[in-house]
Amino acid sequence: MAYDHLELTAGASSGNFYPRGPRNALTQESPKYPLTTTGAAEELGISRRELFKTLARYAHSKGIVEKHGRKNLFYRENIAMIRSLRRQSAADSSRQRNNSPNTAVTAEYERFVAELRKKRKGGRDV
Repeated sequence: MAYDHLELTAGASSGNFYPRGPRNALTQESPKYPLTTTGAAEELGISRRELFKTLARYAHSKGIVEKHGRKNLFYRENIAMIRSLRRQSAADSSRQRNNSPNTAVTAEYERFVAELRKKRKGGRDV
């Protein structure tokens, strides 16, 4: 193959990929606070869009972002707050998924539909 000398690595080039943790871990320099929106998104390891969604979702929470005129500025405690809120919401949603009554209902519905299909096809298995 012509590309044998190249190492193919899955990473930043493969789609919308954001590594976990602080984005500037490679340079080992701590970010200069206060951060802009882009800097905060990098520090959190998420996209800017995801950060804005989080801000919109928790707009009622105090201390999630400092407003300076029209600028959003993120200090160390703001970043910590967003991180904990995102972690908490992820835990809540997974708990909801696991305890959801819909999973049992869906399985029952699938069985029911399979039975109907069998009857319609004249007894042949689906």
